[in-house]
Amino acid sequence: GLSSGEANTLRVKHLNAAKLGSSKKAYDAYVSMFEENSNDYLAAFRAGEIARSMKNKDDARTWFERALDINPDYVPAQRALSRL
Repeated sequence: GLSSGEANTLRVKHLNAAKLGSSKKAYDAYVSMFEENSNDYLAAFRAGEIARSMKNKDDARTWFERALDINPDYVPAQRALSRL
């Protein structure tokens, strides 16, 4: 697992990316977070949501599937994938 310092850093990164809304900058921030920590299913999920909002269904599907590869029980990603 993550140390408390790593968890806090990750939390701050997620909060900062969330402030960017559904912009390309936010998408890039979530992709970067996932690249730094390939267990960050929330970053993968958010990248998928933003890709979907940008009308990129293939990219969204890829990100939702990545989130579910890490956490198969993550219901928001399950729902999002089923709606594509």
